[in-house]
Amino acid sequence: MGWRWSEKRPPPKVARVSRSQYLEVLPEEAIVQLDRMAAVGTLVSSHLMQERLLQSEKMASIGQLVSGVAHELNNPLTGVIGFAQLLLARDLDEQTRRDVEIIYSEAERAAKIVENLLSFGRRRKAQKGLIDLNTLLQRVLELRSYDLRVKNIELELDLDPGLPRTMADPDQIQQVFFNIVTNAEHAMLSAHGKGKLKVRSRADKGYVRLSFIDDGVGIPPENLRRVFDPFFTTKEGGQGTGLGLTISYGIVDDHGGRIRVESRPAKGATFVVELPIVEGPKLPPPEREAERSARVEIGSRVLVVDDEENILELLRNVLTSDGHRVDTARSGDEALALLAEHGYDLLITDIKMPGMSGQALYQRVKEMDSELAQHTLFITGDTVSAETRSFLQRVDNPCLAKPFRMREVREAVDSLFSRPDPTPHESEAEKTGAPGITGRILVVDDEDVILTLLRSTLAADGHTVDTARTGIEALERIETYHYDALVLDIKLPGMSGPELHKRLWELDPRLARRTIFITGHLASPEVRRFTAQLRNPYLAKPLQMTEVREVVLRVLADGA
Repeated sequence: MGWRWSEKRPPPKVARVSRSQYLEVLPEEAIVQLDRMAAVGTLVSSHLMQERLLQSEKMASIGQLVSGVAHELNNPLTGVIGFAQLLLARDLDEQTRRDVEIIYSEAERAAKIVENLLSFGRRRKAQKGLIDLNTLLQRVLELRSYDLRVKNIELELDLDPGLPRTMADPDQIQQVFFNIVTNAEHAMLSAHGKGKLKVRSRADKGYVRLSFIDDGVGIPPENLRRVFDPFFTTKEGGQGTGLGLTISYGIVDDHGGRIRVESRPAKGATFVVELPIVEGPKLPPPEREAERSARVEIGSRVLVVDDEENILELLRNVLTSDGHRVDTARSGDEALALLAEHGYDLLITDIKMPGMSGQALYQRVKEMDSELAQHTLFITGDTVSAETRSFLQRVDNPCLAKPFRMREVREAVDSLFSRPDPTPHESEAEKTGAPGITGRILVVDDEDVILTLLRSTLAADGHTVDTARTGIEALERIETYHYDALVLDIKLPGMSGPELHKRLWELDPRLARRTIFITGHLASPEVRRFTAQLRNPYLAKPLQMTEVREVVLRVLADGA
């Protein structure tokens, strides 16, 4: 017979027992077992952390190697592609034209391989935009549909029609889809010469989840941890490089997402890609053609600086054919000597050179001729290193990545000559009647489009603006420079915005008080809890530039 409580009698009070009191009443064997379980839990956690660190180290070291190789290949490829284009512009006989077209086509193929290598190194700068992942996924599957059909592989799509769009690099994410589908195809054909691939998309808790479910051979438990390792493959020689899933891992990680695999032997495998839902900013409308400045004038004097002779010769030929007068220099010192003797309308310089780098040359040019600094075009085979990327984010000049095409060179030159001269002008703050308070501001966000938008908006108000894509990069800048305000994204890969802000209270309490938070995740419970106890101002994406200006001015005025 069970106990029954009368309505008048209160239920018994449950006493809280401390861990030490609890252990006192347990048998010694049970205590030993609990300690063992705790030790195993700690060991497993430590092992998983060690595995993750090992994976990161592998990616970093091989990424550096691949990045260096890609950089060395980009210089000769620029020459091959460029001179092939120059030849094709001439009056050639039919056989010669066919031969040159083959040279050009094969060089383009090599350039695409280099681009894939840079993606593997997770160092190619992502060109993110607001995209529909369902549409991108369908495009990939359409390209593969015939090949899968003739190999007796059935496709089953279950796509959420209400899937939200997100900021991502479509080329890189498309590559992830291709790699996963190719691996699934191989697994199914190996298992039974045919198969069924299910592809599903869903939105859940601030992420878009894409699942690829195959009925192939599955993955043995001992290989599950290795599938994302560089050069790991179970395919026969010549059928795979072992880089596909490694590249995919790096791309998804760069987007702040996750990729994982679930499998049992003979039960197929499920690859899951999760990407954060990031709303795109509202960009200002583009200028009308009539509002642009006059086009480039024929006969402008151009200085080209590069340590590669074939690049100098190529650019001299292209620009001379357009009617410009072109001088060349193979080093920063040689360029400075020419700048001391002649006046130039445009400077084209490589960023990485022996001796004086392109960055150092640019700083000297800024001191000598601010107008020429405004009309400087950077070229580089190394848009991959953190140093180069950081430099390009700090300047407002265009940069062409090698190997570039002649059309890209002409468009970049045209855009620079279309720029107004850097004469004193009324700032946006003065136009709107806002107080004339300016300062040095650091903007931290992992989205290039947000950095560009905020830098151009705040610079127009007379502020000096630096940018950083990670918390670590931001800390390095804060330790080097004095800032009057900080605009900080809450969700960042690695060190988050709140973690960086906590560090700031130790390093620079004044700047911690002058921090403005921005976020595209205001609906997230974690972000809501953080903002609820926040004394600093915060703005929700998509950002309204009027609000940004008002908050920045208020923060600067309060600290003045």
